[in-house]
Amino acid sequence: VITMAITMISVVGLQLTMGYAGQVNLGQSAFMGVGAFAAGFCVSKLGFSALGALFFGGLAAALFGLIFGAAAIRIKGFYLALTTIAAQYVFAFMMLKLPSDWFGQAEGLRLPPATFFNITLDNDKKIYWFVFGVLLFSLIGAGNLVRSKTGLAFIAVRDQESAAPLLGLNVVKYKL
Repeated sequence: VITMAITMISVVGLQLTMGYAGQVNLGQSAFMGVGAFAAGFCVSKLGFSALGALFFGGLAAALFGLIFGAAAIRIKGFYLALTTIAAQYVFAFMMLKLPSDWFGQAEGLRLPPATFFNITLDNDKKIYWFVFGVLLFSLIGAGNLVRSKTGLAFIAVRDQESAAPLLGLNVVKYKL
């Protein structure tokens, strides 16, 4: 159930990019992986708290997405799909080729149980409730985003990209 909830968190992000913004994204697992490994690196090597590492992991994933998004901003359809698949291969290559003391290469990282607000996530029940809370936060955040000006701009760009500038929308900004 924990794995399903984590997958659902990823699918919420995928629904925003593909469903509402209309951007083909076949590299979603690479963006999740970058965030996870960056958070793990922050805890194991830099001594961050779990909450700080979670925040930094999100920033790292966003930066990785911006790098690939900037490279593919004018690409559409099949070629955009290929670009996002490239993100998946770059991520896998980086994880296997970077020094093993950074990210553990094929073995990954061994981390101590995370602690959030004096609650140590040291068993499946606690991890379940934490992941369920993150999923709920993601669903509420995505729902609010979709109903906001940004969400409506995503839909406008998805439905009529050529007409969106006539509404005063910066298409490049919303696609990125």
